[in-house]
Amino acid sequence: MFSRSLTLAVVALFVLLQSCDSPRKQIVGKWLVEGETREVVWEFHPNGSVTTAEAPGRYTFGSGNRLKIQTPSAIFIYELKIHDDRMTWKDPSGTKTELTRLK
Repeated sequence: MFSRSLTLAVVALFVLLQSCDSPRKQIVGKWLVEGETREVVWEFHPNGSVTTAEAPGRYTFGSGNRLKIQTPSAIFIYELKIHDDRMTWKDPSGTKTELTRLK
């Protein structure tokens, strides 16, 4: 009886986790940086690569809603928040960058 209950709990947990809209899924797509004098678009791909006009790079997620972007010239670490078609990056100094998903 215990193993059946454990199996059901594991299956329920798996289904619950699959239904969550994780940042890994939410971030994929093109995002426009708001408030820039020139248009800056970041494109996040499902394979962990990211492109922008400046350079290609890679992105990963860390604990505490952290986003790490590595380009040939720099490494950026942000606190990440995504809600619908809006994304906010907050750097360690507290500066925020707002982005809007392009459709």
